Amino acid sequence: MNTYTALLKAASESIRAVQPGAKILNGGLAPAVDNGSDISPVTYLKGMYAAGAKSSFDVFSIHPYSWPALPSDSSTQNWNTFYRIRLMRESMVQNGDSGKKVWATEFGAPTGTGPTAVSPQLQANIISDGFAQAKVLGYIERIFIYSMRDRGTNTSDIEQNFGLVTINYTPKPALAAVKQAVGGCSTPKI
Repeated sequence: MNTYTALLKAASESIRAVQPGAKILNGGLAPAVDNGSDISPVTYLKGMYAAGAKSSFDVFSIHPYSWPALPSDSSTQNWNTFYRIRLMRESMVQNGDSGKKVWATEFGAPTGTGPTAVSPQLQANIISDGFAQAKVLGYIERIFIYSMRDRGTNTSDIEQNFGLVTINYTPKPALAAVKQAVGGCSTPKI
């Protein structure tokens, strides 16, 4: 944490020297639990603050995956990164950063046949619930869905199956969930 925070501080100083209005995010923290080899994002953020990161980022970036649970499922709060954003927010407030927003810089769930994959409908439910939680919590300003399109056809490889559409562009229920969450979408005009 100390080494990363030193890098963040140096990078933010350099960026602000060249572009004073730039919005700086920390490197998106990934889901984990404190287990002796991994560090939870809750613990990591506390360590960043302890190492002096407060003035080095403008937005807190987190990858709040929650699958197979819904982001709002309090019964999974010991590991559900989306639910644990509340704890990270407490650290932000305790460190005088209540004005900073949170960006979910990578969020979604994999479909397919892999051991940790979810059904297409559960993927849609997870994404819908994430958008609903962002509204309820009020400090999650952006949600970036990972990803628009599946990367391959191997349904047993979860990394190939995060898309809102399949590799051949067949929509999954999650696409409609995103459209509904953002108030509808039309095809972009180029």
